[in-house]
Amino acid sequence: MIGYDPFNEPMPSWNGLLDLLKTIYPGNYDNEKLTPLYSQVFERYQKQDKGSIMFFEPGQFPDEIGFNIGKYNPNFVFNVGF
Repeated sequence: MIGYDPFNEPMPSWNGLLDLLKTIYPGNYDNEKLTPLYSQVFERYQKQDKGSIMFFEPGQFPDEIGFNIGKYNPNFVFNVGF
């Protein structure tokens, strides 16, 4: 196996106006929701296979404008199609 791709085209959701405003600010969804989630998933992959790589994508809107996923890791592969 080459690697893991846990989520295809992650899309933010919201529950209320304040949450919507926070979510549509570019980079916020990636920083507050996806980065912690990807980190947890990657840690579990690493427990099973130390050499594994993980493909990841930014949130579909609006984070494709200002993509910023947490820490950099040589086992992360940015998976995006324009």
